[in-house]
Amino acid sequence: MAARPASRATIRGAAIAAFAALAAATFGSLAAGAAGESMRVAQAVEPAQKSYQGVGVVIALVPRMQALVVNHDEIKGFMAAMEMMYRVSVPALLGGIEPGDKIGFTIDAGSATITEITVMRRAK
Repeated sequence: MAARPASRATIRGAAIAAFAALAAATFGSLAAGAAGESMRVAQAVEPAQKSYQGVGVVIALVPRMQALVVNHDEIKGFMAAMEMMYRVSVPALLGGIEPGDKIGFTIDAGSATITEITVMRRAK
């Protein structure tokens, strides 16, 4: 005997259950489903950290783009170690730093823009 094809209601119910499982794994708040069963759905979560601290070596300054290239260590919770160009929030941040300087910096997570720079060691 051949298997009976699934009805649209069954497929819809399976899709809702799959979405609920994904939402539960991601967000974890309880709510009532369409048929009254309990399912997990999205909830307001605490905002992500807005800025992160990094350490790296300045490779180049790109004043016309208000940016610098930094070879940085891992920025915990934000980005792996890499060499990357970052914009700065204000052009004045580029003053007083040179390629080869080791810097500490604060980066805004939302815009991936450097908002503070501290020279830790000057280039030789």
